[in-house]
Amino acid sequence: MLFEQQNDLKLLKEYSCATGENPGTKQVSGDAKTPIGVYFITEVYEDQKITVFGSRAFHLDYPNIFDTQAGRRGDGIFIHGTNKQLFANSTNGCITLNNEDLDELAPYLTIEKIPVIVVETLSESFPSKHIGFSKDDNQFDAILKELGLSTLGDQANNIKSLYLIKVGKQAVTSVSYDQFDGNFVKFQNQKRSYLVRAQTQDWRTLYAEQREETVLTFLARHPIKYNITSPSLYTKKQQNRDPKSELLAFIEKWRNAWQTKDISTYMDCYSPSFHNGKLNRTGWKARKSYLSRKYSFIRVTIHDIDIKWTNSGANVSFHQTYQSDKFQTSGKKTLQLVKHENRWLIRKELM
Repeated sequence: MLFEQQNDLKLLKEYSCATGENPGTKQVSGDAKTPIGVYFITEVYEDQKITVFGSRAFHLDYPNIFDTQAGRRGDGIFIHGTNKQLFANSTNGCITLNNEDLDELAPYLTIEKIPVIVVETLSESFPSKHIGFSKDDNQFDAILKELGLSTLGDQANNIKSLYLIKVGKQAVTSVSYDQFDGNFVKFQNQKRSYLVRAQTQDWRTLYAEQREETVLTFLARHPIKYNITSPSLYTKKQQNRDPKSELLAFIEKWRNAWQTKDISTYMDCYSPSFHNGKLNRTGWKARKSYLSRKYSFIRVTIHDIDIKWTNSGANVSFHQTYQSDKFQTSGKKTLQLVKHENRWLIRKELM
């Protein structure tokens, strides 16, 4: 069942699926049971051939912290397609859909962001009418306190999303918010907490994790005070930026141009000597121009950026997730960059 958070939680569509041969909560590897709980996608695998596992598979983070605390073991739980007829209770523990249905569902299955909620039956108490909250909701401050973010102060105004999912005596909360270093660097943070209900009926945090992604965002916080149309101010800010900030600004320019289909700016990021496989820079431009016309939308997110400086420039590695209405992939990418006439350019892409 695919839901969307509007004023209430709205059911968009239902798909038939097959789950584990044996009923009950998964305990060990090989028990042919499907785990029950709230999970997140960690990796996406794709294959050009249609096999018994379909053309794509989405790996779930089983065992999560709840499973580990309960002593449950195993791995290799996927949402995947199949070229065979679906039968209920017929898998080794995975969640299997028809290839056509999974292709339709795939654009919504975002790595580390969209929760996958697995339950035996859909009770009246789940899902609740709301899992997402805004600053206007009565529960907003209470959830922030539960997450340990009540001390954010002014940063609370930069919260982008907040949700709370309860399944039985377990709950998963997640909040995404921005932080700024001066007026240029924006840190995109996501804090996820796993909670259990104590005998006192209070929720206590079992485990929490936080991820931070650095994105250069020019004039993001004070667009009026810092007007980018002022050449003298812009030049002064450029001169004061350190090499790492300059490089990160280039990466953000490249990423944003890619997902906004600004082919001119996107190709301006590539060196004249760029090659990717059999494609030179001209061939690369033709391919990207074709894909930008083919796909109705493109979304590119990156995190865990690692910079290694070289004699000729830098190698920048990160985890990249690419999504469109017809294709999705993710994995580690490395950009080999060179400095040419005081400009960063991409010489090679490796993924």
